[in-house]
Amino acid sequence: MKKLAFLLLLLSVKSFSCEQLLGTYKSHSETHWSFELQITRENVILKYTDFEYGTRDLRTDYIVESEGYCEKSVAGYVLIFGNKSVNVNFHESLSHRSFGGAGESPGITGEFIKGQQVEL
Repeated sequence: MKKLAFLLLLLSVKSFSCEQLLGTYKSHSETHWSFELQITRENVILKYTDFEYGTRDLRTDYIVESEGYCEKSVAGYVLIFGNKSVNVNFHESLSHRSFGGAGESPGITGEFIKGQQVEL
């Protein structure tokens, strides 16, 4: 019985390790790409939207949706999607300056695009 209780405790730690991050986060980019990140107790869903211009300036939209999970790390948190992981940091008050707004709100930063910190 003690082994079963210990096993259940270990399995539940993952769902509570990212409790502070639960919610939906969106990017506010002036460019063509955008992110929407939803973190629940069960999973993490990252939706990446972008577009390309083709022949005669026809726009081709595409959406990539990835499902994964969140874990606490030494430096903050890590979101794991299949074979890709993104280290993220939670900010109680992330400035709205990056998208030309005033004020601040809770948010997440991470390298969702290689070499570029994205604010959500």
